Amino acid sequence: MTRASAPKSCQPNGGSSIFNGKDGRWHGYVTVGVKDDGAPDRRHVSRKTRPDVTKAVRKMERQRDMGAVRKVGQSWTLETWLWKRRRSSRTRSRRFSASSPKRASAATPPAGS
Repeated sequence: MTRASAPKSCQPNGGSSIFNGKDGRWHGYVTVGVKDDGAPDRRHVSRKTRPDVTKAVRKMERQRDMGAVRKVGQSWTLETWLWKRRRSSRTRSRRFSASSPKRASAATPPAGS
């Protein structure tokens, strides 16, 4: 095996890392820059499967390359917060829809008493 075709044993400096944790979930870390104190700014993602965490890591790497990653401690604007809130409420499952039966209240006495 030549040196060029040998498998990599580790990622280059500043590269992302993906591994299976003791909790059974897959974890990914992406270096997105340097903090104010000089330490590397590494962001974490965690998913159930390796393909899911790989997709999330690649998305974060694209954001880093475009310069769209938020700074640590940077607060969101009202517009951004409302947009995220709106999108997350659409994807959440709704427990009670118009077609599902409603729960009976605990204060309602049983029928026939």
